[in-house]
Amino acid sequence: MTDSQSPKPDVSKSHLNTQEVQKRFYPDYLMMVLQTAFWVLVIVSLLALFFPVKMGHLIDFSVPYTPLPEWYFLWVYELMKYFPGPTMVIGTILFPIAGIFLFFFLPFFDTKEKPHRKRALILFFILAFLFWALTFLSVYTTYILYGP
Repeated sequence: MTDSQSPKPDVSKSHLNTQEVQKRFYPDYLMMVLQTAFWVLVIVSLLALFFPVKMGHLIDFSVPYTPLPEWYFLWVYELMKYFPGPTMVIGTILFPIAGIFLFFFLPFFDTKEKPHRKRALILFFILAFLFWALTFLSVYTTYILYGP
């Protein structure tokens, strides 16, 4: 017999600990997971109890409250200032929908086979300018109301 054809060693369980019992999911592993979850909950609760976090800003009741929407709605808030009263529908509904449709139909706006798509580029830059203008107005208003 050559070395490559040597018989494989007999692997029997005699070298293993015969007293080792195989753990089952229920109840062994389930109890370990529940105990771990319990102790993590206890530790987090104690940390929260001994190291509380301050909540929000201190309120100054002498200054009137000026509510502001979240950052992603600031541009609509600005449009509401420029379209007050019954024209608010134009600024808050029709303009955003028109912008969405213009961006959606931008690839179909100029379908010429030329490498220079002038009309589509012009429309893109107009929409990009409007986006940056509304963003600037939103940031500027927030800066005026709350400071730096």
